Amino acid sequence: MIQASRPRTATEVARALELACRAWMLLTTCFLVGNGAIVLLLGSARLHDLVQEGPLSRLPLTLVSVAIAWLVVGAALFALGNRALRERHWLTVLCAFFVLMLYANILRERLAYADVRDYVLAAHDLAQHTTLHARYLYPPFFATVLAALLPLGDLSVEW
Repeated sequence: MIQASRPRTATEVARALELACRAWMLLTTCFLVGNGAIVLLLGSARLHDLVQEGPLSRLPLTLVSVAIAWLVVGAALFALGNRALRERHWLTVLCAFFVLMLYANILRERLAYADVRDYVLAAHDLAQHTTLHARYLYPPFFATVLAALLPLGDLSVEW
């Protein structure tokens, strides 16, 4: 039988947030010390061995968005750890948290996708009455629709 959990007291919430803040600080410190040790002892080239970049990814942009997300989590934990702020402005803090996380997610988005290029090539294939290229694994409808847009240029079709 599932029991409803009892409401948490302000003291329990404060303790949980304090524990979360301490855990966040510990993880952040371990990450910074660990990466600092790698750079000092082995050189910055060793960091590239730990991180693999995708074919269409931009590593600096990805790292900035991850850093923003991590800092936003820490800021939200510390803001909610303040009792007065938590009691009066918890909704504002949570909304700001979600907006900043959305920003970090948008920041890490790529501008180029390999699939889009496949669509454009397939549209060219259809316009030239040739068979679709080997990488085109999608329903022919996509290429058929894009073939009508080819006079606008490849860039217009990609958008």
